[in-house]
Amino acid sequence: MNRRKPSVQVDKPIPQKKSRKVTIVREVSPLMSHVGFQGGRHLHPDRLPTKQHDATVSLRIFDTKEETIENVQKYSDSLKRLLVSGIHLKTVPESLIDRLTHLEKLDLSNNQLGDGAIPEDMKKLEKLSDLNLNNNKLTKVPPAIRRLKYLARLDLSKNGLDSLKGLEKNRRMQILVLDNNKVTNIFPDISHMQRLEVLKCKENVVKEIECDVRNLRSLRDLDLSGNSIVVLPSDVFFLPKLEYLSASQNKISKVPVFNIKVNNKHEMSDIDLSDNKITKFPGHLLRICKRTDLSSNKIKNLNINSLKNLERDPDKDLVIDDNPLVFPPADIQDLRSMMIYMHEERLKMKVYRGVKVVVLGSHQSGKTSLIQSLIDQQGILSEDVHEAGAGIESYDMSIDYEPEGDEEQGKSLNLCIWDFCGHAFYRYPHYLFFEQPSIAILTFDMKAYSSEEFDDLIASWFDWMMAKTNKIVTILVGTHGDLLTKEQQNDVIEDVKKQLAEYKETRARSINERIQAFRKPGMKLSKALSEHLVVLSKLQYSFDHLRVPNTIIMTSSKQFVGFDLLRQEIEKLARSENFPNVMQEIKTFWVDAEDYIEEKGVTMVQPVMTFEEFRNEVDEKFGMRRMINAMTEYLHEKGKVLNFAQTPSLKDYVFVRPLWLFELLRQIYHHDIANMLSYEKTNSFKAVGMSTNRFERTKSELLSEGVIDRELLQGMIGDLVPTDMNDIFDDVIKILLEGFCIGYPVVKLKESSQGNAKYNYHVKQDDKGKMKIQKILIPWLRKIGEPEDMKEKWQRSSDRKNIRILCKFPIYFPPGFFETLCIRIHQKKTRTDFPDKIKKIDSQEKVKMNFMAHWGGGIHARNDEHKVHIKIHYVPGGDNVGTDLLFELRADIIDIDKEDEAAPGTMWNLVYPLLFEFEETIKSYEGILVERRVCCPLCTSPSFVGEWQQPKQLQTELQDNLQRKCEACQEMVETDYLIQPRGQKTVERVLMQLEQNANDPGVFLYDVLKEIIKQRQKRRAAVADQKSLADLIDQENRQYTTPSPSGRRSRGAMLPIPDLSQLQLLQSKFTSPEADDDGENMEEPRQNGFPIETMHNNIDTPSNSAYQDLSDLDEVDIEQDVNNDACDNDDDIPPGTYGYDEYTQTSPQTNISR
Repeated sequence: MNRRKPSVQVDKPIPQKKSRKVTIVREVSPLMSHVGFQGGRHLHPDRLPTKQHDATVSLRIFDTKEETIENVQKYSDSLKRLLVSGIHLKTVPESLIDRLTHLEKLDLSNNQLGDGAIPEDMKKLEKLSDLNLNNNKLTKVPPAIRRLKYLARLDLSKNGLDSLKGLEKNRRMQILVLDNNKVTNIFPDISHMQRLEVLKCKENVVKEIECDVRNLRSLRDLDLSGNSIVVLPSDVFFLPKLEYLSASQNKISKVPVFNIKVNNKHEMSDIDLSDNKITKFPGHLLRICKRTDLSSNKIKNLNINSLKNLERDPDKDLVIDDNPLVFPPADIQDLRSMMIYMHEERLKMKVYRGVKVVVLGSHQSGKTSLIQSLIDQQGILSEDVHEAGAGIESYDMSIDYEPEGDEEQGKSLNLCIWDFCGHAFYRYPHYLFFEQPSIAILTFDMKAYSSEEFDDLIASWFDWMMAKTNKIVTILVGTHGDLLTKEQQNDVIEDVKKQLAEYKETRARSINERIQAFRKPGMKLSKALSEHLVVLSKLQYSFDHLRVPNTIIMTSSKQFVGFDLLRQEIEKLARSENFPNVMQEIKTFWVDAEDYIEEKGVTMVQPVMTFEEFRNEVDEKFGMRRMINAMTEYLHEKGKVLNFAQTPSLKDYVFVRPLWLFELLRQIYHHDIANMLSYEKTNSFKAVGMSTNRFERTKSELLSEGVIDRELLQGMIGDLVPTDMNDIFDDVIKILLEGFCIGYPVVKLKESSQGNAKYNYHVKQDDKGKMKIQKILIPWLRKIGEPEDMKEKWQRSSDRKNIRILCKFPIYFPPGFFETLCIRIHQKKTRTDFPDKIKKIDSQEKVKMNFMAHWGGGIHARNDEHKVHIKIHYVPGGDNVGTDLLFELRADIIDIDKEDEAAPGTMWNLVYPLLFEFEETIKSYEGILVERRVCCPLCTSPSFVGEWQQPKQLQTELQDNLQRKCEACQEMVETDYLIQPRGQKTVERVLMQLEQNANDPGVFLYDVLKEIIKQRQKRRAAVADQKSLADLIDQENRQYTTPSPSGRRSRGAMLPIPDLSQLQLLQSKFTSPEADDDGENMEEPRQNGFPIETMHNNIDTPSNSAYQDLSDLDEVDIEQDVNNDACDNDDDIPPGTYGYDEYTQTSPQTNISR
């Protein structure tokens, strides 16, 4: 072990220090500043003036003595930051900032500056961008601040401010701190700050977040904690760049329900709503935020569907501590256990069928505020700025259902609420979504109401609803009642009731007068007039039973007045006989299927399925295939999926995410599309390869011509359909064109080769049967006038043969009806009224005409084969009553002489398919009154009733009269101009149908009829060549001498007599009622069946056989056939003429019996 040796001590003398004189400085000069130099990162203590030669850019001073100020002024050329904080400063000397023109930051915090302490000379600090006035004694915003136009950061915290007046001109503000003041209203005074990114306003006395907050579109961080806010508006959550929201320690009781846009790609990082009074779990916040803090509230129940968002995204977090949870119980902590418990409990619950509520009303009538207040049960003001495009917003809510009698307690009435955009532009797109059964809430602004405005605000909406369906259930709600006195409210309500009664009486009187006109003594009604009388009687019944609201509910969303009465009225109507399915118990698997479909819709890029795909997938997952149709109807009524089963063009599609469809149509239909389309606002146009010039060019084409380019459309819906998925985009175009009938394809001409026409309206298919769609004409957006060259051309043919048909809408002309008709005429659609056994016929075969021009109010077209000019257009009705839709046909003036003009029968053959499309289109409108007339070719007066809907037998009776008298001009008019002459093409049409069914037992009849037609054609030719009919018959007798061994016809063989048993078999196959998949019988064979019965009656005996009758056909009959040959050029089956539509009550009379 090592030890230390003891030290040896040596005694030495201690040296004595010499004394020296010490000078004591009693007064030391303090540090006058902290200085920062050019290129330095920190401030350093230094005296002023500093001996450093580097440029001084930052300076902190500790007094405002004259000497200090003089030294500060020496650095005015380079000084950018000046700190004068914590020196008990009561006023800012003007000399301090007089020459600091380059100053960018000024810190005056922790002083005693009061009102008037900031000099006006501060306006000279033109480059000042950062001003700190924290912890002073200000009660108002210093007036000098409004002159600082480059100010970007302002700290006014810990003062006594009660208002933000004075910041009106500070448009470059990015950061604004207002903590610990007495401010009550914030957003009206700062809504102009478009660049504001951070707003701190905690510990104030703010009670309301005004709708002006929606203007702060650059806001990223919003702190409103520690205030007295009661209502948190949905506008806050719509801010596109907001990442952090803190509204803790307020008095918020409910979070508004709002729909999250399908194309929403913005997700917030943090929402803090802790320490409030929230009772209902705002599960929709989990879809837009990564972390949601709802701790220390009063939430009792969680929603299982909302919690699934946490399952799908493990990175999301929900803080729910310190809440009185009941479902699930508070002792269940982890998410998985919660989900299992809630799913098991839900299987035990009963779910009841609800009702759909559609909210209508003029633009800015308060619909959105009404809905938000109704759902959240508190007053909410939300202007209709979110009504964009063909917008329909969908909301879900439930109200307590008061049991009656022995009904079960604790039920809730579920409501699916659809908010329709009120701009008049959207009345056409919304027609598809206005369905029954539903309750319609019609809103009107009581403040804007007057007797003169009744038609626009109320009557026009009743006409709109009645046109679609004659079974409407309506609640009339007046909004903005708080803006009127009690006396004014009563005056408005009484006037509306009076006007409603007059409206109903006027409409009913108009129909009754037309009915009485048919009931004059001794008046004999034709079949056409009888049918029209039936339609009038139905409309009269509808108006007689129109439920005009006896009670007009006055509401105020601001004061939350009238909503209890509104809820009671909804519940009362839901109990009525109009809604027999309401409160029926829903099967458990329907609820499970609903959850499954909702999740699937979120994951699908294109949330559209064919109905067969939808049915197969649900069947594979849950079974119960036979109930899927009923379940789909339930989900459609609830708004969870959309399947328009009553719309033939859409019934085969199921939209599993309705909001996606709403957003898709929103992008196409917009009343202000010029401002909506912006190349800078979205990257989709760049993604599809559009340059700025091409974007502007195609945008201009859309605005001026109503024609949308493929690339422009792809960019418009780029947030819904990925721009790199062309196959999906092609599917969407197909749905839009064929399903929703928004337009038809066109080709832009490089040169104006067709007069002033810019487009070829007919796009041809390639060898593979596909059509390359580059541009789409949307009639609803096409507002150009009639081309002048078409006007001139039409006028020049005024002396030619013509047929003019008038369809008059005396009461209401539905918006978009004409546009839909034009698309139907143009489309390559198939007939839907033939039996399934018969191949459907392409519409281009039945509508043989080419569009020459399409303008905002009509179309010009031409049939090249017969050289007929066709014009379809609508104009205001006579005496400005109603609207007239006209079908006009004239012999064209190009390359044709008067003697070669098309005969009336040919024109009728061309117009009948158009009338067929008209009748098919009008079926979608149950409450429309239409008067069908044919105009006199001499005076153009609509003197004759349109007979095209009548059965062939009745038309034949009319055709027997060669002339009819015009009541207007008293001239006799040839019947051929008023109704289609007798046609001879029935047998040809039958042959064409049978030719597609060669394996059918009717093939034998096909051979017989085909041979008959051949012989008729030969005999016509013989008569035309003035040959002897007797010689021709002898020649035929010599030709048919050798029967075929097989019994079937062969060339040179005798035409056999048809076998009656095969005809009967054929008739049974085409006309007998057959059961469909659901066990329901098909329609009566007289309406949709193949017309065999008359043919069977005409060939029921050997003595009446076709061959024998042909031999007996005399020369007069042949000549008659030749004279009617113009009628034989028909390539179509006119409605009501040949027995192939629902208006035909008897089978066609063919010429086989001859």
